[in-house]
Amino acid sequence: MKTYARIQDGRVAELLTTAANPGSLYHPSLLWVDVSGMSSVAVGWNYDGSRFSARQPQPQPQQATATKPTIEDLQSHLSLISAQIAALRKPI
Repeated sequence: MKTYARIQDGRVAELLTTAANPGSLYHPSLLWVDVSGMSSVAVGWNYDGSRFSARQPQPQPQQATATKPTIEDLQSHLSLISAQIAALRKPI
């Protein structure tokens, strides 16, 4: 039995272990590469046409550091909210 990797868009899409040639089992447009003996190859790995490499994790976006509001900022927001509340309380 051999293990084959199906390559799609430069990545391992799936692994198949079979005694048959996957080219004879599946549509001929599918690309299968024999990875027997390469136990570390896994779904998601990159394939450049000759070599496999582990997929590099995407860097996580850095969270912006929150700045503390100033007293003036808070008073300005409070004034706006107070004006909105007052407008809602006015009789129509």
